[in-house]
Amino acid sequence: MPSMVWLAADSMMSLSQERLQPLAGRSVVLFPDEGRGFKEWSERIVPIAREVGFRYSISDFMERVAPNTGGDIADLVAELR
Repeated sequence: MPSMVWLAADSMMSLSQERLQPLAGRSVVLFPDEGRGFKEWSERIVPIAREVGFRYSISDFMERVAPNTGGDIADLVAELR
């Protein structure tokens, strides 16, 4: 998908204002890990997006497609290759 910029956060704690500063002014779709990632990212992103200045949505894709796996979107992409 060349029209998109893909960025891995590395870990839940890496979702920070400092690291996400380059996203200012962009529209961002977060794909958190299945499980606790969705809830935790939903809470963490609100003040960060406000301070940095980007629009966001949070996908529940992993919750729907791979429930109870603890996996992430990279796991699914790897399976498709």
